[in-house]
Amino acid sequence: MGKAKADFVKVVQATGWYFPESSGGTEVFVKGLTEGLTELGVEPLVCAPWDRETSETYQSFGCPVFRFPAPHLQNGSNLSVFETWLQEVGADLYHQHSWSAGCGVEHLKVAHRLGLKTILTVHVPGFHCLQGTMLRYGREVCDGRLDSFHCGACWAHQRGLPLPFAKLSARIPPQVGQLGETLLPGTQFTTAMGVPLVFQRFATAFQQIPIYTDRVVAVCQWLYDILALNGIPQEKLVLSRQGVAEEVASAVPESTPPTQPRSLQIGFLGRLDPVKGVHILIEAVAGLPTEVPVRLVIYGLPQTGNHDKYQILLKQLAAADPRIRFEPPVGRDRLYHTLTNLDVLAVPSQWLETGPLVVLEAQQAGVPILGANLGGIAELVKEGETGWLVSAADVTAWREAILRLATNPDCLTKLRTNPKPVRTMRQVAREMKILYDEVLEGDAPPTE
Repeated sequence: MGKAKADFVKVVQATGWYFPESSGGTEVFVKGLTEGLTELGVEPLVCAPWDRETSETYQSFGCPVFRFPAPHLQNGSNLSVFETWLQEVGADLYHQHSWSAGCGVEHLKVAHRLGLKTILTVHVPGFHCLQGTMLRYGREVCDGRLDSFHCGACWAHQRGLPLPFAKLSARIPPQVGQLGETLLPGTQFTTAMGVPLVFQRFATAFQQIPIYTDRVVAVCQWLYDILALNGIPQEKLVLSRQGVAEEVASAVPESTPPTQPRSLQIGFLGRLDPVKGVHILIEAVAGLPTEVPVRLVIYGLPQTGNHDKYQILLKQLAAADPRIRFEPPVGRDRLYHTLTNLDVLAVPSQWLETGPLVVLEAQQAGVPILGANLGGIAELVKEGETGWLVSAADVTAWREAILRLATNPDCLTKLRTNPKPVRTMRQVAREMKILYDEVLEGDAPPTE
């Protein structure tokens, strides 16, 4: 039998990235969860890989964090470092929040092998989508079903193969890809030949989730539905939505939005990445007549690598319109103040978000949302109550919605004066504590 509640001591929170070098939505979630669990008498320990050759333990926001070498530096030996640490800390339960090379199926297996109860929280589409966007061929919303042909062709097309060739590549037997990988490693030919092999490995990893987990947590309804669609047993699935951090939930406005007429202040907070749809927003504002009283401020987080061209494109699209300006990303300490000085937060994502957290944070600040009618955004935004939904890729629809808000400020005032209470990470932590107790009181972890 499992441990009783009184024996409960430690829970490992494992993630693929963490503070201080990374501060995305999953990292913010894990931070908030550890803080909430600490209040409930649970001792959380965070672990994550990093791009260094040695391990290190430090404190982050009052919680101990163990960092181990990333696999590309240690050729996979990070698993032995990880396993040794996991044995030594004496945890009762292992809770994983990522599905990557640095923190993925192999790490879950290690925890299971050591006899720990295991929980996996799915935060992003990358758990079941090779592209991680849920957009088939980069254009249309996918139904989420794992399928060797469609998933393989989509993956190949997004890597540069013309669609007809991508679909042909998806029908090549995996054995051919294995042979090409051996004889011609690292070539474009190998990529084309290896499409089914890539999918086979991806699907095999996904299929091991129910084997090595006691529970699988989805942070939004559409994720829950797709996990069920792809074979995660209903009895293991749990829906537990995201929440805002306590510093946001308890924040007091530093200023009162002006009551006198002014330009409509629209803000965007997030990554400068094509899937975030910033180009749609800029095109919509830039296409408005110059006399329309609107200001768009983009608090963008620049991305490295192949995103440079996109960031140049954004600057070009906005260059001729003085109503659009770019600002550095907002620190957590200034988030609430920044939000309360906006009239509306724009969230024009072109992919299926599982949140995003900024929607909840804006709702907590009483700021209406103008969001894409997709995924988690559509689940969080109630039309006419907390904001408005717009067809994701339709620039004209975005332009018309912004024009309507700019020329009819009364609808904004109504929403701002009736902010809705939002879910907090303290509530999430309470749900997780109940789940932990339930799992720890159960039988031993499932065997292979």
